[in-house]
Amino acid sequence: MEKNSPAADRIDPRELNIIVNARRGDRVARKIPPGRGIPGRDVFGREILPVPGKWTALRPGKGVESIENDTYLVATVSGKVHIEDEVISVFDEWELDGSVDISTGHIDFWGKLLTIKGSVCGGFRVSVRGDLVVEGNVEDDAAVHTRGNLVVNGLIRARNTILKAGGSLRCQAVEYAEISAGRDVVVEDYLLDVTCKAGGDVSITSGKGLVAGGRVLLGGSFACGISGTAANVPTMIHAGFNPQIKETYDSYVQDLEEYAGKRLELQGALEKIEILERKQGKLSAKTEALKNRIISGLATLKKAASEKQKNVEELETQLGRLRSATIKIHQKAYPNSIIRIANASLVLKKEVEAVQFRFRQGQVVLSTI
Repeated sequence: MEKNSPAADRIDPRELNIIVNARRGDRVARKIPPGRGIPGRDVFGREILPVPGKWTALRPGKGVESIENDTYLVATVSGKVHIEDEVISVFDEWELDGSVDISTGHIDFWGKLLTIKGSVCGGFRVSVRGDLVVEGNVEDDAAVHTRGNLVVNGLIRARNTILKAGGSLRCQAVEYAEISAGRDVVVEDYLLDVTCKAGGDVSITSGKGLVAGGRVLLGGSFACGISGTAANVPTMIHAGFNPQIKETYDSYVQDLEEYAGKRLELQGALEKIEILERKQGKLSAKTEALKNRIISGLATLKKAASEKQKNVEELETQLGRLRSATIKIHQKAYPNSIIRIANASLVLKKEVEAVQFRFRQGQVVLSTI
């Protein structure tokens, strides 16, 4: 951003930085040896003798140790730096007694667990490198990101609200928001017109046990009480879904096809040179060098193809696991529930009760639970 641009002069009142973070191994304080002081003069020009300095009384607390003859205080954990009664500590677990709002600004925490006793209000951001527990709600236009697990005991709501957890996500209910987790998602009550993405399983079996509208995309299996509504609102559940694996697999297969084409070309060129060698008895130095380069190229392609084939077989195993995913709807599935497993899909035309869906021979098949 240019210094003279209008945006450079703007201040975001939400950037309060009430949490000062330190990484494990960071030097959080340095003791400076006291000096003898510098003489001065008063208003009448008389000399004032210097007052010698004194060593600071700052001491290491929890999550901090002293090194190099107490010259430096170093964080032994990552988290919030805290100074109280001349003791400096670093806490990897911290509790915010209230909501994330204009009084706190955005929250960034590097420790292993942050607990917010209130809500995350609209327009505010929370970023945590470990786990996060929100006792209240996550409101419209809030953004919550964690590298670890995330628990929200209140309601997650509004279309501009985004939650992302690197680990698992457990929440009470979600309305219209976008949520994602690297592992499992457990919803205690319902999903209403939500985009939900999970690397593992998704379970909505307590409370209302309802998923209505929106779409649920997950790498594992799915279970809920009710899918869709009596108004036949389109509701998509796609289990065994991992687009990254599929894209990588298709890319590797294409590479193998290209390797095979190049090997055919080089093999054809080598055969022509060998025919010429049988006729002439001896190749010219230039043709002999070309032959050696072709042989070397074939060996390189063979090695690359072998490694790529191993990668393809590993991904085929993963794709096989995706196809083994199931979708269970314990009470009722309404028409216009869109059921997908891996690359097969089924759209329900009528209401069904207590059903399970599996992938069989390229199709989604239905059975009663």
